[in-house]
Amino acid sequence: MFSEIPKPALYLGLGGLIPFAAGTAGVYGLGALEATFALQAQIFYAVTILSFLGAVHWGLAMRDGREFDWNRGIWGVTPALVAWVATWFTAPFALVTLIAGLVGAYLYDVQAINRGLAPEWYRPLRKILSAGAILCLGLTLIRIAEFG
Repeated sequence: MFSEIPKPALYLGLGGLIPFAAGTAGVYGLGALEATFALQAQIFYAVTILSFLGAVHWGLAMRDGREFDWNRGIWGVTPALVAWVATWFTAPFALVTLIAGLVGAYLYDVQAINRGLAPEWYRPLRKILSAGAILCLGLTLIRIAEFG
C-alpha cells in the first residue's frame, strides 16, 4: 500500500506527524503550564497543516495549465478559513473544528483522487497522515475534557 508513495513524500509526511504526537505527549506528560504550551503549539500546527491541505489543491489547479477552476480554487481556500475560525475558540472547540476540517479535507482529497485530479499515491498517504493527525488531536481533546 505504501510502496507506491514516493519516498520523499512519505518521509516528509510522516515527519509532519511529529508535532501532532509531541503536542499530545506534552498534554499527557507535562505539568500544567508546559501542557498548556504543548496544547497551543499543537493547535497552531494543526491550523498550519489544514491551511496547507487546501493549498495543495490550489497548486494542483494551477498545474493543469487550463483556465483556473472556481470550485478547486474555492476548496483551496476553504481549509484555511476553517483553520482560521478554529483560532477564535477555546481549546476544546478549536480541536473539534480542526478535527472536522481534517476529516473534510481528507474526504475532498479522496474525491479529487477519484476524479483524477490528484495522483493515486496521494490516497494512502493522506489516509495515514489524516488518521495520525486526527488521532492525536482526538487524544488531546479527551485529555483536556478529563482534566481541563
